[in-house]
Amino acid sequence: MTKKVITLEQNNDGGINPKSNLFEQPIWELMLDNNEKKILGKQKMEEYLSKSYEKTVHNFKRWTLTTQSGTSVNIWCIIFTDKTHEVLTTEKLKEQLYGGHVRKDMEKYQKIEEEIIDKHSLPENPALFISETRQSLTTEEESRQLDDFRKKVMNNEEIPKSN
Repeated sequence: MTKKVITLEQNNDGGINPKSNLFEQPIWELMLDNNEKKILGKQKMEEYLSKSYEKTVHNFKRWTLTTQSGTSVNIWCIIFTDKTHEVLTTEKLKEQLYGGHVRKDMEKYQKIEEEIIDKHSLPENPALFISETRQSLTTEEESRQLDDFRKKVMNNEEIPKSN
């Protein structure tokens, strides 16, 4: 979902969460800017909002406000575990969902990069990689024997069997 969210609709009748294959009520249907449709359950919505705000969302709710002229406007109230809250328009909520998803991706890739760095920071296997600053693991006599053995193998010569 690293695409921008074009539309966001709350389905109060609920539906099947595609990740868990369980019925949830309500669910949120997002249309992304590549015309891909995403269905999110409450946990994913809270996760993306928490990542976006960098603090844990306790709950969120859609409110529909109707003016005296009959015009309806949706606003969203997000309540955090630290007892603070935010009131957003739908446009701002879509931006926050996008920001939370981007942040989640960044954290995932940061974790992968850290694993790669850890892997490359492991000491080299001295049997495979002997740098010029390290001393050889074999004596000169053993090296000569190995070289002779390699030559015999390369020339398809018969190799005496050892006991």
